Amino acid sequence: MDGKVWKRLNVCVIIAVLTVGGTLGGSGIGNVHAAASSGILASEEAPPEGKPTETPPSEQPASGETLPVEQPSPGEQPVEPSPEAPASDPEASSPDETLAPTDEQSSVSADSEDPAQSLVSSAAVVADDFESGTVGSPPSGWTIGTPPTGVTAKITQSAERGGNVLRVAQAAPIASGHNFRRNAAITTDRSSLSYSFSVDQTNAVIYLPTPAGAGQTGSLIQFAVYGGEISYMKQGVSGWTKLMPIAAGTWYDVRLAMNSAANTFDLEVDGRRLLTKEPMKIPGPMASFYLGVYREHAGSASFDDFVAADYVAAASAAFAESQYDLAIGRMLDLKLDFLPTDATDRNAAFSSSDVSVATVDANGRVTGLSPGTAIISAQPDENIPAAQTTVVVADIPATGVAIQPLDGPVPVGSRALLDATIQPDDTTEAELDWSSSNESVATVDRYGEVTGVSPGSVTITAASANGTAEGTISVTVTARTVMTQLFVSPQGSDSGAGSQAAPFATIGRAQQEVRSLNDDMTGDILVNLGAGTYALADTLSFAPEDSGSNGHFVIYRGAGGEDTVLSGGREISGWTETQPGSGIYRANAPAGLETRQLFVNGVRAVRARSEGGLDRPNKTDAGYTSRDTQIASWSDADELELVFEDVWTNSRVRVQSVTQSNGLATFTLRNPGWANVKNRGQTSATLPVYYENALELLDQPGEWYHDRDSNVMYYMPRPGEDLSNAEVVAPELEQLVTVTGLSADAPVRNLNFEDLSFMYTTWMHPSTDAGHSDAQNNHLRYSGTPDELPPAAIEVELANTVNFTGTTFAKLGITGLRLQNGVQNSLIEGNRFYDLSGGAVNVGQPNSSNRNVFNPDDHRLSMKNDDVLNNVIHDIGVDYKSAAAVSAGYPLDMEISHNEMYNLPYSGVHMGYGWAKDFDPVTRNVKIESNLIYDLMCMGLRDGGAIYTLGTTGATAADKNLVRGNYIRNQLDANAALYTDEGSAYWKFDGNVIDLKDSPPWTSPMRWAMAYVPSIHDVEYVNNYTTTSTYTNNGTGVVFQNNTVVPDANWPQAAQAIIAEAGLETAYASLNDTDIGRWSAAGLELEAGDTGTLTPVKQGGKDETLSGANADIRYRSLNPSVATVDAQGAVTGVAQGTAVVEISIVEGSVQRLLNVEIQVGDEWVGFSLDGQPGGIAHVREGSTLELEPHGVTRFGDRETAGAVTYASSDASIFTVNAAGELTAHAVGTATLTLTGDDPDGTPIVTEYEIRVWNEQSADSVSLQSAIEDPEGWYVNTPANGLSELENGVLALRAPAGYTAYAERKFQNEKLLFDLKIDDAADSANWYAMMLGSQDISQNYNTGTMYLAILNHDKIELHRFNKGKRTILYGTVSQNPDVAGPAGFGVPNTMLTFGQQHEIETGLFQESGGVRIILKSDGQEVFNYLDTSTEAIGGAGYLGFISRQRIMELSE
Repeated sequence: MDGKVWKRLNVCVIIAVLTVGGTLGGSGIGNVHAAASSGILASEEAPPEGKPTETPPSEQPASGETLPVEQPSPGEQPVEPSPEAPASDPEASSPDETLAPTDEQSSVSADSEDPAQSLVSSAAVVADDFESGTVGSPPSGWTIGTPPTGVTAKITQSAERGGNVLRVAQAAPIASGHNFRRNAAITTDRSSLSYSFSVDQTNAVIYLPTPAGAGQTGSLIQFAVYGGEISYMKQGVSGWTKLMPIAAGTWYDVRLAMNSAANTFDLEVDGRRLLTKEPMKIPGPMASFYLGVYREHAGSASFDDFVAADYVAAASAAFAESQYDLAIGRMLDLKLDFLPTDATDRNAAFSSSDVSVATVDANGRVTGLSPGTAIISAQPDENIPAAQTTVVVADIPATGVAIQPLDGPVPVGSRALLDATIQPDDTTEAELDWSSSNESVATVDRYGEVTGVSPGSVTITAASANGTAEGTISVTVTARTVMTQLFVSPQGSDSGAGSQAAPFATIGRAQQEVRSLNDDMTGDILVNLGAGTYALADTLSFAPEDSGSNGHFVIYRGAGGEDTVLSGGREISGWTETQPGSGIYRANAPAGLETRQLFVNGVRAVRARSEGGLDRPNKTDAGYTSRDTQIASWSDADELELVFEDVWTNSRVRVQSVTQSNGLATFTLRNPGWANVKNRGQTSATLPVYYENALELLDQPGEWYHDRDSNVMYYMPRPGEDLSNAEVVAPELEQLVTVTGLSADAPVRNLNFEDLSFMYTTWMHPSTDAGHSDAQNNHLRYSGTPDELPPAAIEVELANTVNFTGTTFAKLGITGLRLQNGVQNSLIEGNRFYDLSGGAVNVGQPNSSNRNVFNPDDHRLSMKNDDVLNNVIHDIGVDYKSAAAVSAGYPLDMEISHNEMYNLPYSGVHMGYGWAKDFDPVTRNVKIESNLIYDLMCMGLRDGGAIYTLGTTGATAADKNLVRGNYIRNQLDANAALYTDEGSAYWKFDGNVIDLKDSPPWTSPMRWAMAYVPSIHDVEYVNNYTTTSTYTNNGTGVVFQNNTVVPDANWPQAAQAIIAEAGLETAYASLNDTDIGRWSAAGLELEAGDTGTLTPVKQGGKDETLSGANADIRYRSLNPSVATVDAQGAVTGVAQGTAVVEISIVEGSVQRLLNVEIQVGDEWVGFSLDGQPGGIAHVREGSTLELEPHGVTRFGDRETAGAVTYASSDASIFTVNAAGELTAHAVGTATLTLTGDDPDGTPIVTEYEIRVWNEQSADSVSLQSAIEDPEGWYVNTPANGLSELENGVLALRAPAGYTAYAERKFQNEKLLFDLKIDDAADSANWYAMMLGSQDISQNYNTGTMYLAILNHDKIELHRFNKGKRTILYGTVSQNPDVAGPAGFGVPNTMLTFGQQHEIETGLFQESGGVRIILKSDGQEVFNYLDTSTEAIGGAGYLGFISRQRIMELSE
C-alpha cells in the first residue's frame, strides 16, 4: 500500500479509535501531581514548590493560603536539570502571543469548506490533515503572525505518518512567547477536539493544542508536554499536573471532549481515558485552539489530523467484550464503544457488582482484588441503556523461585544484590519476600541485597508473596583482610614506590596505583595518608575504576582528627600595614584568584560588610534607591553584594551599578539574580539586611576584602593575630572530591574515606550575575529550573557502599557532603561537620516532578540505606542560612540517629519535598532517632523546625516512618520543634523531649508540634514530653495522645532516660570535646570605680559543664567611657551608663562572640504600675483597679517595690485606699501620687495620670508626643527596623514585623495624626494599622487586636483574637476559606498611597459592643460596631505594619 493511501485510511482509523475508545496504550498513566493555586499573574513566573506565597496579612500557615508552583522535572541527565515549563497561561503572557492573520497566510474562517470534513463527521467545524497544503509552507487556516527568528510552523512530510503533518519548531529560547492558533468556532455546549502529535524530544515544554474561549481571553484548559509527560493545568493547582509519560518520536492520539454548560472536560490518549469530568479553567465554548513551544526552551513537535466538532448525540454503548479475564492485583482499562462512532459525550458511571472481587474507577479502570466474578456496569450520561460485561478475577500462584548464585563470598561490610526470577511470568505473586537464616551473619533487604555482618554461612530465602514457592541460596561471609597497603605523605615523592619508607607525595598518584591493583582484589587496598596538608590543585574524581572488587574495599585513611587535611585553599602571605596605625593590612593575592572566604589561623574572617541595611531604601524594578549617595563614589561599587533575609531564605544579589542624583543613590542590581530574587512570592526580596564586599566597609577586626582587579587582599587582624606568622588561607577549589558512577549497572562500589579532614573550598556562583536565589534548605530556585540542591565540597552519585567515617568537613564554602541519584548503602558516621557556609549533609535531590528522583522504576537509582549516625554538626549555614543540617529528599531505609546538632540558622533535619503534590515518593522505613538538637533558628530566618517534614511519603498507616527519642531544646523561632508541613503523611513522633522554656518569644505561637492543614494526614504525636502545651492540629487523621507537659522541665524519669540516650553514643562521645560548644556570660552591675569579673561558662547541650581550657578568650569594651575591661575579664566602672563588653571566644577554630551588658551606677528613678505603661492608667467609671506597683531603674530594670502610699488629687474622680485599690467615681482626669523608698531608703515619688472613662467617652488625643518620641516605639523586626524623627515627621518601618508605641495605651479615645504611606499610588504592597493591641510583644498572628488593612484599592477590617482571624470588612485575597462575610472591603478612595491624610481613628467600648472608627480627611472609612463576645474593648496599643516602604506620621 502506498504511503498516501495509507495516510488517508489512517485518518479514518484514528478517528474510529478515538471515538470508539481504542486499544490500551502501552505507556501507562503517570502519577498526578497536585499543588494549590498560586494566584500568580499570567505574565509572571510562579515560584516553585516549597512553602506558600504570602496572603496579606498572614505570614503563618492558614487554611487556604496561596501555594507555590511545582517546577518541572530534569531531563535525562542526572545532574543538569532541564528548564521548567511556564507556570502561567501563554494565552495571556505576552501581547505577541495574541496574533492576527498576516497577509502572507490565508485566513480561513472556521466554517470554510474543507473536503476532509466529509470523511470525519458532519458536525466537524475543523478537519485539518494538511494533505492539500504545500510542504515547507505555513498551513492554511492558521494564524501564524510574525514569529521570532527560529520559530516556525510549517507543513512537512512524515514517513511515520505516511503523508503531510504540521511541524512546529523553536530553534532557541526567545524573549517573548509565540504561539500558533486555529479558529474553531464551536456552537454547541458539548464538543470535541481530537488530534495526533509527536515530539522530537522530551526535555522541552511543548504547548499541546489548547482550547481558548471567544476573544482569546484565556485558555479553557491548558495542555503541554512537560517534564516528558502529557500534562495539564489542573484547577486549584499551581503548576503542571502530569498525566502520562511519552517517548520522543512516538505518535499519540488525543481526544478532548468538552461540556461548557457543566464546565468540565474529558481526556483520552490512545483510546485510554485519563480524565473524566475534570473542571475547566474557564467556561467555553471553544472558539479557537493554539499550540507552540515555551519561550525559554528549544524544541519541536509534529501534529496531524485535527478534528474539532460540535455535539453529536450517542445512540448506544456497549463493551467490546462480554467477558474479560483479570489476574489478582492487575488492572484493566475497559473499552466502551459508542455509536455513532463520533458521539461527543462518552462518559458513563461505572460500577461493580462485587467490590471485594473487582473495583472500577470513574475512567473504567478495573482492578482485580480476589478470585471471583463481578459484573461491571456502565450507565452512559446520555439517555441510552447501560452496558454490562463480566470480569473474571483469578489467582495465578507462583510455581518456583530461582536465585542466581553469587560469584564468591561476601566480605564483612560488603554487599551483593541477588538476582531472582519467579515462575510463571504472569504470577500474581510477583513480589518476593526475602529473609536470612541468621542475621548476625548476613542480612538481606526487600530488594534482595545481602550485607555481610560477620564471618560464617547463611541461607537466604526468597519466597513468593503467598508462600506458594520459594528459592534459597547459601551465602558465605568472610572476614575482611588487607591485600595491599600504600602510603602517601606531603613529604613523599610520586616517583617513590608508595611504601611506608618511600611514600607517594600526592593522592592522585596513589589513585593511579590503586587502579593497577583493584581488578581482582583478594582483600582491601588501604591507602594511608600521612599527617599534613594535601593542597589540591584540582578536584579528586573517583569513578567505577576506583572501586573495590570482589566485595573488598579501597580505603583512603588519614591519621585522624585534623592531622590529614585535603585542602582546596591557597595560602596568602607577605602582609604589610597599609598605613601606620590603620590596622588594615594588605598582601598580594595570586592573579585570577576567585574566592568568597578567608581563614586566619583556621578562623573564618568576615567579608567586609555594613552594620545594617541601606538608609531609607525603596525597592524599584531594577533594584533600590536610598540615601547612601556616598556609595556611588566607592572604588568598586559594582562588586557590592546585597544580602537578604526573607522568612526562610537568605538570598544574595550583586550590584551592577550605583549612581547618585538629587540626594538619592540608585542601585541597579544584576540579572538574572535580581529577577529571580524579587519574584518569589512570600520570600521575594524585601530590603537588604546588610551589604558587603567593598574596601570602604573594612572597618572592624576580622574583616577582609579582595580587590580582584589589583590582585590584593586586605585584612584587619583580630586582637592576638600576628600576620607575620599567621596561616592565612583563601579557599580556591569549589569541590575537593567527586565520586561518580556511570549508571546503575556501573556504580562506584566499596570505597571508604576514613579519618580525613576536608577543608577550604569556596563556591563562586553567588558572585555571578545569577546571585544566590534560594528556597528552604538552601535549594536553588531559579526561573526555568526545578528547585535543586546546591553543589557540595564532596559529592557522590551512582554509588554503592561509599562510606565516610571519622572524617572532618570544615571551612567549606557551601554544603559539606551531597549524595544524589542512586547512592545506596552509604554510611556517614562519626564525622564532624562545622564552620560550613551551607548545610552539612544532603541526601537526594528534592524534585517531586521527576520520577527518577522520587521513586525510580529501577530501584537501584533510589536513595536507599544511606545512614547518618553519630556525627557532630554545628556552626553551619554561615553564608547561606536557609541550609538545614541534614536533609533527605526521598530516602528509603534511612536512619538519622545519635547526631548532635547545634548553633543552626535553620532546621535540624529537613525531610521530603513536594508542595500540595499527589505523588508516590519511595520514602519509607525512615528512622530519625535519639538526636540531640539545640540552639537553632533566630539568626534572621524563621518558619522551620528541629525536625521538619514536607510532602507525602511511601510509608503506610500501619508502618509509619518514625521520629523517636530525640531531645530538642532552645529552638529560637517559628514554626514548631516537630513540624509536619503541607502534605506530610505517615509519620509517628514517639517519645521525644522538647524543651522550649529558655526560648525567647517567637514570631508565631511557640509550638512544640504542628500539623496545620488538612492535607497533612496519618501522623501520630504520642508519648512526647514538652515544656509548652501549645500545638496546632488541623490535619486529617492526625493524633495527639499521651503527651506530657512539664513547663519547668523538671522531667520525669522516662523523659530523663530519653535525654540521656539522645546524642552521641559512648564510642563517639569525645567527638565534640574540642569544639566550640555553648558559651554564656552573665552581665555585671557596678558603681563607678568598682570592679567585677566576667566569667564565661562553657556547657553542653544537656547543660553539663565542659572545660574551656583550650579556648582563646579575649575581651573588648565597646563603651570604654562607661566601663573598661582587661585581658582577664575584669571590668571597671568609669561613669554612669551602660556599656557592652564583647567577649571573643575561639575554640576548635570557630569564633563565638558574646555581648555582655555592663551597668554602671544604675539607680531607682520611680514606680510603674503593672499593665499601665507611660504614666497613664485607664479606669472605667464605677470600677476598681488593683494597683500593682514595681520599681523602675534608670536603665530599665524592674525591681520589687517595698511599702508604697497612694494619694488622689481629686477624690471626686477617683479614690484609692492604703491597700492600693483604686475606685473610679466620675469621668475625668486626676493625678495619682505613689510614694515609697528605694532599697537605700531614698524617697521615691511618682505621679500617674488616671483617666476615668465611660461608654460615652470619646476624648480627642493628638499623637504629637508619640511622634516626637521615636525611642518610645517598639520595633519588632529581624532587621531594617526604623523609628526615626526628621523635621517633625516620624518614619516607621518594620520588615516582617511591626511597630507600636510602647509608652501609652489608648481607651475610648479618638487619635488624631497625619499619615502618609510613602509608596506608589498603585503599589501592590499592603499596610496596616493595629488598633487596641492587647500585648505589645505580639503581632496579629499571635496577638489580640483589630487590623485596618490598607491596599491601594481597598481597605479591610479584621479582628484577631490570639491570632484567630475574623473578617469584619472585606475578604482575604486568595484565601476564601477564612471565615467572614463576603465582600471586597471598602474601596480605597480616601487613603491613597503617596499622599498625606488627616487621620481620626479609635476603638470605643459602648453598651452594645466595641465601635471601630476610621476617618481620613474627614471622610468616614468605616464606623463598625463589633457586637461579638470576642470584641476587643480593653485599653490597647497603637501600631503600624509597614514592611518595605515607610509610613510617615506627623502632627
